Amino acid sequence: MISRAKGSNVSATERVSGGPGELKSQTGGDDTGYLGARGLDPALIKELERQYGFDRPPLERSWLMMRNYLTFDFGNSFFRDRRVVDLIRDKLPVSVSIGLWTTLITYLVSC
Repeated sequence: MISRAKGSNVSATERVSGGPGELKSQTGGDDTGYLGARGLDPALIKELERQYGFDRPPLERSWLMMRNYLTFDFGNSFFRDRRVVDLIRDKLPVSVSIGLWTTLITYLVSC
């Protein structure tokens, strides 16, 4: 249960967005509001658009995506910093083994 001070009628959206009923920082610092409301640097946004291809027309992006999929170019993994195709190739024997065992067990149970 959330306790409120007497007369405090602050909605959750006002607390997050830094509205008129904004809560003060518990650290005692002079916060000017919700940090996300400041936005991102326009240069960073332009770099992200270029990196992910959003600076190109939709038809060109679709064509490049389909071409990359057909040539098995899935890019690099964000978490492993390796090519996705290499990660798939490394895990394929385990996946095939699990699939075969599952098929065998399913067949034996259904008989």
